[in-house]
Amino acid sequence: MLNLSKKNVYFNYLSFLIIGTSGILLNIFIISVYDAEVLGRFNFIYAFLIIISQFSGGGIQFSILRHHSAYYRRSREVSISTVSALTLSFFISIIVTTCMYFLIPIFEGLVSLDNIAQSILLIIPAIIFFSQNKILLMTLNGCNRMSEYAFFNTLRFIILLVSVVIFYYIDFSVIYIPIVLAITEGILFVLLFIYIFKNIVSLSLPRKRWFKRHFIFGMKGMPGGALMEANTRIDILMIGVFLGYTYVGIYSFAAMIAEGFSQVYIVLKNNVDPVFGNAFKMHNFPKIYQTITDIRKSFIPILVILGILLISLYKFIFIDLFQMQIELIRESWPVLFILVAFVLFSSFYRPFIGLLNQVGRPQLFSLVIMISVFINVVLNIILLPILGINGAALSTGIAFLIETYLLYRLGINILKGSP
Repeated sequence: MLNLSKKNVYFNYLSFLIIGTSGILLNIFIISVYDAEVLGRFNFIYAFLIIISQFSGGGIQFSILRHHSAYYRRSREVSISTVSALTLSFFISIIVTTCMYFLIPIFEGLVSLDNIAQSILLIIPAIIFFSQNKILLMTLNGCNRMSEYAFFNTLRFIILLVSVVIFYYIDFSVIYIPIVLAITEGILFVLLFIYIFKNIVSLSLPRKRWFKRHFIFGMKGMPGGALMEANTRIDILMIGVFLGYTYVGIYSFAAMIAEGFSQVYIVLKNNVDPVFGNAFKMHNFPKIYQTITDIRKSFIPILVILGILLISLYKFIFIDLFQMQIELIRESWPVLFILVAFVLFSSFYRPFIGLLNQVGRPQLFSLVIMISVFINVVLNIILLPILGINGAALSTGIAFLIETYLLYRLGINILKGSP
């Protein structure tokens, strides 16, 4: 029986701290050596990468998490499952990136952003590697190897930060900056592959039964997973389309910090997901309820205090300590306030949104995310022209809160109705 390890949770929070610091330093570095427009360009393309990679992965990472948490003691099955997932995900990502290549002229005609076609071409390798890395990371997550999971997640952002710094000092043209995303994902893939196949699973031939299992589960969960990631990036993409790269830069600086804070809840989610999956398979439902109670008592109050401190100290940290542009920080503070406030409103439920997938309802998970994305898009269309970037933050916050509550409540209701 898998149990929630507080040691793993704390280790993952250390990882989160390093990741958050790396993300802040990355944004500060870009805006210091370039400007808000380049920061906006970088974050727009990064958002595009995140969204497309969800489709190119085929949702197979959700199947890996679900099945590895159930079969984690059967090393041969985990090995075959992992190899099958990597193979299937690779072919899906090739199909998706090929289609994307032929659709670039259409996309270029829809948005008036500089060098957008070239930027998309530069991240095609990143999309393929990112999809493979999701499989490998979920292998660690599903097998409850949370220390290793935290380490490699941290490593991704350190490599990205170092790549951007090197990119600047070798004096490449800024229009090629998306290439650092491909370099980062490529290096991470090599390191993950070597570690996992040396220490956790063994190389084996893929199996048809796992192709079928992963494909069916992945196709059910992919719309929800892809749209969940899209929901955190819709604001950036729509600001880019409506207002341009400069406003993306202003908004994304605060949004990056708010998203980093929201990851503290995802750290908890990643730790409880394998516990939920294993407990559900064993019909040990009291274990699920007890885990939820323990998380709420031990972690949520601390995180709420941290969120309030973040909002209060934002201007002091970046204006007084980092000596950043006063106007940039002042314009972005309302964005931070809105986004973090909605994260705090949903804190009682957010760590448990994976329950719906872990009790075997990926279709319902996808439906909830579709509703949330629809709300987000509609609100952005209405509020962006009226409130600017603050309207985008408000739209995203409302959609985030609705999504969180529905995912948790439906998961609990299904659990109560299970025999």
